[in-house]
Amino acid sequence: MSEHIDSNTAQKLATRAFNASSRVAFGQAKKVRFKGKNQLDSLEGKTNKTGIRWVSETLLWGDLRIELYLTTYDPVITYGLKSRVKYVRLVRRRINGKTFYYAQLVCEGKPFQKPKSGEPRRGIIAF
Repeated sequence: MSEHIDSNTAQKLATRAFNASSRVAFGQAKKVRFKGKNQLDSLEGKTNKTGIRWVSETLLWGDLRIELYLTTYDPVITYGLKSRVKYVRLVRRRINGKTFYYAQLVCEGKPFQKPKSGEPRRGIIAF
């Protein structure tokens, strides 16, 4: 895994470690919880310009190229895909003994507001 991590992802991991140790130093936490082997379940980049990035509905990370796979187009997803992506987080989830990987897009702007009952839906693209 360490040979695939780029410099921006490594800096973000180092920032997470520094923030954890500074919370202990300032009395906001009791101890630092260290990650052991196979316990690091999320990685993220600092920006969407280098490292792990989202470009035209494709996840790019070094030589890795993964196309978007959606099972449903609900209003929340279409709203999020229209927003500008700030950075991408890769998350590993273990469900019923199987390992799944997800890309979380951290977007700019306000979150989706569900329309009130009886109001027409505006600004939502239907596929």
